[in-house]
Amino acid sequence: MRFFLSFIFICSMLATNAVAQPYVKMFGGVNYSKLRSESIYFSADYDAGAIVGGALGYRLKAPVPGEVSLELEGSHVKANFGSPGTPPPSCVDGVEPSATCLYSADDSFVDDFAHGNLRSVAGFSNIIYSPPKFHDRFSFYVGAGAGVMRAKFNYQEFVGVEVIDAIYIGSYVNAEMRQTSFSWQAIGGVAAQLGPHVELFAEGRYRRAVVKSEVLDSDVFAALENKTSMVNALAGVRFSFH
Repeated sequence: MRFFLSFIFICSMLATNAVAQPYVKMFGGVNYSKLRSESIYFSADYDAGAIVGGALGYRLKAPVPGEVSLELEGSHVKANFGSPGTPPPSCVDGVEPSATCLYSADDSFVDDFAHGNLRSVAGFSNIIYSPPKFHDRFSFYVGAGAGVMRAKFNYQEFVGVEVIDAIYIGSYVNAEMRQTSFSWQAIGGVAAQLGPHVELFAEGRYRRAVVKSEVLDSDVFAALENKTSMVNALAGVRFSFH
C-alpha cells in the first residue's frame, strides 16, 4: 500500500512539471501461464489464454537521453488447460475433494482426464524507459513493475486403474485454490507514433508470483506454495493529453 501511495504522490508532483505528459493506454493479447506447486496435483501448463487491461501514467524526460514513464496498471487474465470430464458417480457422491474409490466398468466408466482454469486480476506500478527514437515514428522501451495479483485456480483430475477383471480403483481430485500475492513483471516493446497524441505499441512481458495458497472446500490439502509464471504478448494504444 505504501508503494502505491508513494507512486501517486510522485505522479502528483509530476503533474506540475512542464515536461510531464499524462496518458492513458489500453491493451489486449495472448497469455501463457504455468503453475508449479509442492504438490504434483497442482502442476500445469495452461493453454493459450487472454489478457486485457489498461493503465494511467505520466511520461517525462529522463536524466539520460530518452524518456521515463511511471504508470498504474490493472489487468485481467484467464486461461484453461486440458479437457473436462465426468468421473463415475461412485467416485463423487459423498467423497472428499481428494480421495480414492472403487467402481466397475459398467459404472459410467470414463477415460482419465485433467482439467483446470485460471482467473486472475492484478494491479502494478510500472517504470518504463524509452531511449531516443531510432526513427521519426518508431521507438523501443524496457521496464519493470511490481504489484499485487489475486488469482483463482480450479483443478479437476480423475485417474482409474483396473485392479481385477472389470473392477477399477479411481483417484479423484477436485480442488479450488485462491491466492493473493506480491507479483513482479519485466516489460519490453516497440511503439509507433501515429499522431501528436496517439501511439500504437506491441510488447512482451514476463510475470512471476510466489505465494501460499488458501485451499477451499478441502481438508485434505494444506496450504501450498505455488509458483505462478505468465508470458504475455500484447498490442495496444496509448493516448496522450499534453
